[in-house]
Amino acid sequence: MTATSEFSITQLTRAYGVTPRAIRHYDEFGLIRPHRNSANRRRFDAAERDRLVFILRLRRASIGLPEIRSIMRAGRSDGAAAQLARAIAVVETRLRTLEETDAKPGSVEAATQLLTALRTEMDH
Repeated sequence: MTATSEFSITQLTRAYGVTPRAIRHYDEFGLIRPHRNSANRRRFDAAERDRLVFILRLRRASIGLPEIRSIMRAGRSDGAAAQLARAIAVVETRLRTLEETDAKPGSVEAATQLLTALRTEMDH
C-alpha cells in the first residue's frame, strides 16, 4: 500500500485478493461506505479499509452478507465491543452448521481460526 491515507479499489484488490466487483457489491449492500472523489471514484480511508478486511475474514469463514450486515450494524450503533460480541455469536452458529454438514474442510478451518482470533481480540 502507499503512504497515503486513502486507497483506491485497485489498491485494495491487489493487497487483499478481492475482486473490484466484490468491493462494489459490499458498498451497494451497505457494508462499507467509501467516499467519492471529484472524478466520482470510490476512495477508502483506513477505517473503511479495515472494515473491508474484517468483511473478507468473515466471508472466508462462510458468513453470509446478511449476517455480516448485522455485525457491521452492531459496530456502528453500539461500538467495537458489541461488534465483536455479535461476530463471535454469528461465527459460533455458523461453525456449528458447518460441522453438522458436509462443508468444505477449508470453511470449518477458516471459521475456527476466525473464532479464535475474535475471542482473543475480545479478551484484550
